[in-house]
Amino acid sequence: MSKILHIVTDEKFTDYAIRQFSLPEMCSEFVLIPSNDGTLEVKYANQCTMVRQGSKEFSALLSNLGNYCAIVLHGMHWPKWQIPLLKAVPDGVKVAWVFWGGELYGQSDIANSFLAPVDKCINTIHALQKMLFGKPQPPMAFVPKEFYSRVDYCLTAMPVEYEFAKSYLNRPDMKYLWYNYYSIEETMGTVFDKQCYGSNIWIGNSATISCNYFDTILRLRKIEIGDREVIVPLSYGSPWLMNYIPRVYRRVLGDKFKPLMDFVPRDEYNEKMLSCNVMIQPHYLSQGVGNILTGLWLGMRVYISEKCITADYLKQIGVTFFTIEHDLRKSNPDVFAPLPQSVIDHNRQMLLKETSMQRTIDANIKMVQELTRR
Repeated sequence: MSKILHIVTDEKFTDYAIRQFSLPEMCSEFVLIPSNDGTLEVKYANQCTMVRQGSKEFSALLSNLGNYCAIVLHGMHWPKWQIPLLKAVPDGVKVAWVFWGGELYGQSDIANSFLAPVDKCINTIHALQKMLFGKPQPPMAFVPKEFYSRVDYCLTAMPVEYEFAKSYLNRPDMKYLWYNYYSIEETMGTVFDKQCYGSNIWIGNSATISCNYFDTILRLRKIEIGDREVIVPLSYGSPWLMNYIPRVYRRVLGDKFKPLMDFVPRDEYNEKMLSCNVMIQPHYLSQGVGNILTGLWLGMRVYISEKCITADYLKQIGVTFFTIEHDLRKSNPDVFAPLPQSVIDHNRQMLLKETSMQRTIDANIKMVQELTRR
């Protein structure tokens, strides 16, 4: 039987991938290459073959890639081991890449284009301070664009992301397969049958400069938010932003600012969202999509930037959302108003159609059929 080799690392998506492709009919094996020497946070790591980069086992892995009909790379963020692996894949072995986003959006020639003006300025000042007064840091490493020439398939749930990748990489011949790590049922977990009940505001998804928090707070300070609390998740990302964002937001919002500084399990995270009826996701790149889908499902009035590729995706699947540029303003009488139940029900129908468990299973079967076809 033809086998697919999934190469994963110790990231939050790994458990979902292992669970999806662990059945015998999925023809899949897993190799886990840790991204660091710390404790693995992968629940199903015992279902993987552990291989350390640079080890004898890694050399053996490269020599045995011809035993598989396809290689699936989950993300392309680790050039130290992914470049030699891509070089070693024999002709005739298909290569599929699960597009996470940052591996392209973070490339130096386009990274700044995803920042709002205020955030771009702050990021530039911080970079200058580090250069002049801080400890020198090596630039963030990415797999160079030329190595994507060995990729045959781009896997993502958003066709617009595939079109972006195909254009940016100048790969008109790269094929598309629909893939999602988790269904809407898994995303929602214990809050699947619940709706938001509060009137608070949720902003962003992490302590990353691409969340455009500083442009957002300048916009928000022009709008009367009443006694609403503003919840901002900052449990992971850049340490300097974990410190700087609270300082700025507290100066504007005072005690209304409620940062989430500690990592919490998904179900607890979703429960916190129930206190909000407004979500603002200010990214220009397709970041925080899981948060956006959760907000839509729970019945929030979701604001995203019209510059974000996710806006095109949401239009394609037919959900109702609002744009930061046109709708998040003082002159909008419904700026923080609860959504009508008819709109909430419509959004749920569209999300089930697009990201249900059955859709995910069917797409995974189709992917296996395509990758194992000779």
